[in-house]
Amino acid sequence: MSHRWRVQTPSTVVRADGVLAGPEHGGTTPGLSGRRKEHAVEAFDKLKKLIIEAEEDIRKAEGGNRAAGTRARGTMQDIKNAAQEVREKILELRDAGGTPANG
Repeated sequence: MSHRWRVQTPSTVVRADGVLAGPEHGGTTPGLSGRRKEHAVEAFDKLKKLIIEAEEDIRKAEGGNRAAGTRARGTMQDIKNAAQEVREKILELRDAGGTPANG
């Protein structure tokens, strides 16, 4: 799977899907060590980003904006899926004895 990258700091990048990658986020910068599995903290960062993004549309939907309501519902589904990813990553940590899986 190929991801588009956006540089956030010199050593941290944000993938197009919102996942932070870089040494300070437990990840790697693109091209340095190849592909690897997402860690629990990265999955949680993605979840937090989605929640923040949903707020504006939810407020607009409360004001009667139907398009914002549609966007908010879609984002809420993404939040549900991201929360499940966090849960799965935590279970992977538990099952691996606390060591994150590398891929």
